[in-house]
Amino acid sequence: MRRLILISFEKVANLLLIAVILCVPVVSHAESAFTQEMDYGSEGSEVRKLQEFLALDSSIYPEGVISGYYGSLTVAAVRRFQSQQGLPVVGIVGPQTLEKLNTSVNPLAPSSDESSASEGSVEQRLNTLERQNDAFTWTIALMNRIKQLSGVSLTDITVSGVSGLTASDIPPLNTDSLVEGTTNLFYSNSLVQAFIHASTTIPKTYTSNTYTNANTFSGGLTIGSLNGPLQANAGAVSATTSIGATYGGTGLTATPTYGQVLVGNSSGGYTLTATSSLGLSSTSATSQSTPVDPSTTNSTTGVMMGLANSVTPSKSGTILVHVSGDTDNNTIGDGAQMQIRYGTGSAPSNGAALAGTAAGSAVKMTNPSIATLSVGRSPFSLNAVVTGLTVGATYWIDISLAAITGGTARVRDISISIVEI
Repeated sequence: MRRLILISFEKVANLLLIAVILCVPVVSHAESAFTQEMDYGSEGSEVRKLQEFLALDSSIYPEGVISGYYGSLTVAAVRRFQSQQGLPVVGIVGPQTLEKLNTSVNPLAPSSDESSASEGSVEQRLNTLERQNDAFTWTIALMNRIKQLSGVSLTDITVSGVSGLTASDIPPLNTDSLVEGTTNLFYSNSLVQAFIHASTTIPKTYTSNTYTNANTFSGGLTIGSLNGPLQANAGAVSATTSIGATYGGTGLTATPTYGQVLVGNSSGGYTLTATSSLGLSSTSATSQSTPVDPSTTNSTTGVMMGLANSVTPSKSGTILVHVSGDTDNNTIGDGAQMQIRYGTGSAPSNGAALAGTAAGSAVKMTNPSIATLSVGRSPFSLNAVVTGLTVGATYWIDISLAAITGGTARVRDISISIVEI
């Protein structure tokens, strides 16, 4: 046995067909391969024989369906045959088309205007017709079988006693006109697979697929399991790897420990940071003091009292300051003005020039302008809400005092309360 390189299947089929036509005895028109007229809806072996003959030429019958039923595909094929042969294009097999079919099958068959006489007995003529029909049917079956061998590798065929063939003896074969079988009604090639994938009506079940382009699932999507950056488990979707902050993730693969929070970083992501390193506190800052009485002042523009109170915000950076005490001026008709002030850095001393930022409203006290009335002490109360302070920074809290009009002004018995809110 020897491995063979395949010869041209079409050449073999054509030679076989010519040999059959030349070797079968010539019969009269009445004994030709086709014996009855056919039209849409006809059925039977004569229709099947017609379809087998037309399928030999893919330009006439590209579908090549052999069903034995004269349907729309057969009508179209007959119309192409009639157009090719110069006949009236009507799509039915009448007398003219029947004669042309038999002439095409057997070029030596006499036409209808020639003598219909033939030699031999009726029995001989019937035997001749049967042999001719058998040979014709066998040739068509062989042609279809040869077409089905298209694409078979040469190395898959072994023949004994044949040599001398090379790959150049076999031209490439076209599979476009192959007829589907009755068992496997599909072709496993890329064209058919692409058609199925692109179809919106063919139901499909995929066992393993990778989607690399954009896909739209407009009818809903049920996921049994999902593997990749996201995974689905019992209907819950979670990440298997880090997902960036842009897509709703943290960009982290580590889990946080107790006392850590996510803090935005300069890279556009998050960093797990301990709360202790952020100056965060679980309690609000408070301060309470009763400083000694400061010195008096004759300044009408105001000086600092140097109360030396301070606070360090730990949560919100917003504080409520309350200062209370007594004030007086030793001159009839004169008075005193007080206001809360705050700042950072070194706290001002008693009698220093005005410093820091004023907060809240200034409170004034003025003595009556009646000489018979004695000068006395008056209580005062200052309140201010200070916002925008830096958490973790220390601020001094003080008040300023100014004499109104003149005289000597002073404050005594001072109490300072500070609460972060």
